Amino acid sequence: WSWWRAALNNELSQTQTFFRFRKMISRAACFLYCLVAHLSNSSMLGSPRVALFATAFVPSVRRSLAARSSSSMTAATTATTIASSPSEAAAAAAVAVTLEESSPSYKLLLDKLRTITHLNHASSVLNYDRQVFMPQTDRTSVARGKQLAVLATIAHEKSTDPEIGELISKAARDLAELMGTCGDGGESKSGDNEDWNTAGRILELEKESFEKRTCIPSELAARKAELEAAANHAWVKARQENDFASFAPKLKECFDTAAEMADLQRGEKEISLYSQMLGDFEMGMPAARIDTLFDEVQS
Repeated sequence: WSWWRAALNNELSQTQTFFRFRKMISRAACFLYCLVAHLSNSSMLGSPRVALFATAFVPSVRRSLAARSSSSMTAATTATTIASSPSEAAAAAAVAVTLEESSPSYKLLLDKLRTITHLNHASSVLNYDRQVFMPQTDRTSVARGKQLAVLATIAHEKSTDPEIGELISKAARDLAELMGTCGDGGESKSGDNEDWNTAGRILELEKESFEKRTCIPSELAARKAELEAAANHAWVKARQENDFASFAPKLKECFDTAAEMADLQRGEKEISLYSQMLGDFEMGMPAARIDTLFDEVQS
C-alpha cells in the first residue's frame, strides 16, 4: 500500500515505478502458479471453474491437463477395444502412437525448428534490451544492429537448410502411412487422433513458411535485422527532438526493404504486393477483403 501511495503521489521516479511494478507482477504470477499447481493435484480440479482458471492462466498446467486427459482417453479406448475384437485393438494401439514417436523425420524436424525458435528468442531478448536497458547512443545502436544481423543470418541459414524441406516431405509421407493403418477399406480416420491433426497442420504451415524463407537471401535477412535496430534508434532521437525529417530516410528504407522481401516471396503469383505482405500478419486475408471492410466501416 505504501508503494501505491508513493506512486500515486509521484514520489517515485519512472524507473523505480517500473521495476517495483514488475517485481509485484512477478510475485503475483508466482502465487497464481503455485495456487493452480496445488489445485491441479487436488480433487478440486473437478470443478469446471477451477479447470477453466488453470487452463487459461498457466500454460504448463494446461499442457499437463491435456496430457493427463489424453492418457485417460487412450487408456479407456484401449480397454474397450481389447474387450471387443483383436482387429479393433490393433487399430486403437495405432491411434495411440504419436507422429513424433513413429516418424524419425518428424522428430528431427521438430528438433531443428526448436533450435531456430531459440535463435529467434535470443534476437527478441536483444531487441528488448535495446529498447529498455541499453544506452541509446549511436555506437551502442550500431553494435546491437551487428549482433542482431549475425543472429538473423544464422537463423535464416538454418531455417532455409534444404534438409528442412526434405524432412517436411518425409514426415508428410509418414503421417499419411500412419493414418492409412487405421483406415477401414482405405478410409482415413485422422479425426480420431488430435496429435495427427496437429502434426498435419504443423507440416502444412511449415512447408509454406519454408518456401517463403527460401525466397529471401541471407544477406537481405541480415540487412533487415540491422536496419530495424538503426531505424528504431533514429526514431527515438527524432521523437525526442520532434524532428520527423531526420527519421524519414530510415523510414523509407524500411518500406523499401519490406517491399523487396515481399516481392521476392510473391514470385509469379498474380496478387498485389500488399496482399503478399498482409499474409504475414493476417493469414489468408486478401487486400480486397480489407478494402471491403473499411468501406463498410466508413459508410
